[in-house]
Amino acid sequence: MVSAAMPTAEVVSLVGQQGASLICIAALPPGASAPTRYLCKRLRTRSRECKIVVGRWGFTGNIEENRAFLLAAGANEVGTTLREPRNQVMALSQLHASLASQPSPNPPLGPITSG
Repeated sequence: MVSAAMPTAEVVSLVGQQGASLICIAALPPGASAPTRYLCKRLRTRSRECKIVVGRWGFTGNIEENRAFLLAAGANEVGTTLREPRNQVMALSQLHASLASQPSPNPPLGPITSG
């Protein structure tokens, strides 16, 4: 968990260092739209595989337009109630766990010996 006061560059760097596969962003009004879009863009540039879920609780504007902006910026999911992002995070977590438990299509090579 990071503070909203942390600069975007530091958040992106921390995500890279931690190797996060799922990020949940709480974007509360007023004024969270532009910084959240910017953060989504930077995170998506840093990691194409990372899943980004944005919670827009309390947003009173055009939610479909805001959702479209955030999805275009790199978010995978945008929820407007507390339940929506929770369910989205749970579904993405289960998908990630399912994929992680499957055998790799390209198993690692064993030791190479000459001789």
